[in-house]
Amino acid sequence: MPVTLLPAPAAQPRVFGRLLSQGTFYTAGMQLSNGTVILPLICAHQGLTWVAALLFPAFCLGDIVGNSVTPLVLQRVGRMRHRLLAVIAASVAALTLCDALVPWHGAPTAVVFLLTCAAAGVLLGIAGVAYPDMVSSKLSGARRGELFLFQSAIGSVLATVVTLFVVPMLAHGNEMAYRRDLLWLGAVGLAGSAIAALFVGPVRSTSTTPRMSMRETYREGIAIARSQPWFRRYMIACLLFGPVTLGTTFYALRTTHHSGSLHVLVILSSIGLVFGSPLWRKVYRVFGVRGMMLGSALLSVTAATLTLGAEVYGQWTHVWAYGTVFLLATVAAQAVFAARRSRGSAWSPRRRTAAH
Repeated sequence: MPVTLLPAPAAQPRVFGRLLSQGTFYTAGMQLSNGTVILPLICAHQGLTWVAALLFPAFCLGDIVGNSVTPLVLQRVGRMRHRLLAVIAASVAALTLCDALVPWHGAPTAVVFLLTCAAAGVLLGIAGVAYPDMVSSKLSGARRGELFLFQSAIGSVLATVVTLFVVPMLAHGNEMAYRRDLLWLGAVGLAGSAIAALFVGPVRSTSTTPRMSMRETYREGIAIARSQPWFRRYMIACLLFGPVTLGTTFYALRTTHHSGSLHVLVILSSIGLVFGSPLWRKVYRVFGVRGMMLGSALLSVTAATLTLGAEVYGQWTHVWAYGTVFLLATVAAQAVFAARRSRGSAWSPRRRTAAH
């Protein structure tokens, strides 16, 4: 099991600023290289719709592997969580560059996109546990909330500004160049996050526990999964809300042949993150995880209803139609991912990293 971490007694402004810089670059990089939008659009444009359909499952499989090996990885790195996150951010940046450099036609595109999505899933699965773990050791609960809110807002604004003003100057009206430039700039943002993570510093620890092998970690995790009813409820919820998490990819694919739709989707994705973060934080405080899931389902149903109405009345080609639907789908999917992070405190009597 990983070391036991203690939150810092007082949040130091210098540490907060470093964490904010790291998180801001990371958010901007992930928004610019948005894998749920850009890669599926590229595949659809090249006639590789079957690849677009497999990208999200490949990422999910990687995420499962990443979560399962997280306890072992955290044991190995010990207090150096900041170095682990720097390596993860740099690796994701390298994967994004691979997506940008590969020729976008035929079998190479399919192989590279599927492999990079699976590898990114593994890395982000580890980061999804390691990052909150590191932040909790350095900031109090109130300051952690401020950090997540500020880095989401600033990172999304930065991604929006880059999408509106920087990318068009680089692409010169070429749609394919526009997509490549988004991936390049996303990789730059992730590289900046990797550099900033190195300055965060190691976590504070009070004790260490004996290292567990991969087999022991899996055995303990399986035992917890079998014995805890909350885990079964969580898995059922993941299956039921799969269509919600796929909503952004689905609606993005429906705009494949709309000229200039990509920059609209990237901007709306950033806006959805800015507004969705405080919205779901408030919903969680009042209604808990179940309230977030219910709100997510309602937004998803609303998006689907608007899509049907726009199709029936021939309005889907207008920006206001598909833009509104995509924004709703983005906010809805964000609630599902946020609920996943909160599942331990809401559904389990005790948190266990091995059960991730």
